[in-house]
Amino acid sequence: MSEGKTENPQPIIKSGLNPEESIGAFVLNAADKLAAKLSESTIDQLTGLENRRGLERAKANFEVDRYPVLFIAADLDHLKLINDKYGHEAGDKYILSFVRLIKETFRPDDGVYRLGGDEFLIAVKNTKNDPALSPENLSSRITNSLKVFNEKNLSDEDPNKRIDHPLAFTFAIESSHLVSSSQRLEEVNRAIKTADDKEVGLKQEKKDKQKAQQNLVDQASTNE
Repeated sequence: MSEGKTENPQPIIKSGLNPEESIGAFVLNAADKLAAKLSESTIDQLTGLENRRGLERAKANFEVDRYPVLFIAADLDHLKLINDKYGHEAGDKYILSFVRLIKETFRPDDGVYRLGGDEFLIAVKNTKNDPALSPENLSSRITNSLKVFNEKNLSDEDPNKRIDHPLAFTFAIESSHLVSSSQRLEEVNRAIKTADDKEVGLKQEKKDKQKAQQNLVDQASTNE
């Protein structure tokens, strides 16, 4: 080195990877992070079910190769009461018991989605020409499955299966109609909304009936 001159130090590459390998590793790492983020955004953390975002992504399959689809909108009864009285851990167990019932009742290929705290949607696929998958037969199957599930699991000796509160939920069913391929997404959205509207109406009827019964009890107590 000559006097008065300073040479620029050369960067030291400590990685054992060549530049192409480094870029490839970076891309793979970014892809893994993106996949993990996408999974988190479409999966409900408590139940492991797909959420509302997952449902939106699944609609493309509904309208292509698994059509027609029958939709069941379901809403858990008494969840708020259980949360308030026994705590959210008990509420979570109640939710997971419902998920177990649904998975035991329907086929593995059918879709189950948690849309909100106590709101769920079940998509029964490929229902054409299968009498067992008619709305009437499915309604009976759900009702019977719920009865058997409660009878069995309220007294189950296995603490992992035993439920602390009998399951109760309101549900409504709507089938998608046979339409042209270009109209299927619109028809899927209509069927989902109709099922949800029906369920909300049934839930309100149930609440009104319970309120009327409580009013009669209160009135009788007052007259005594």
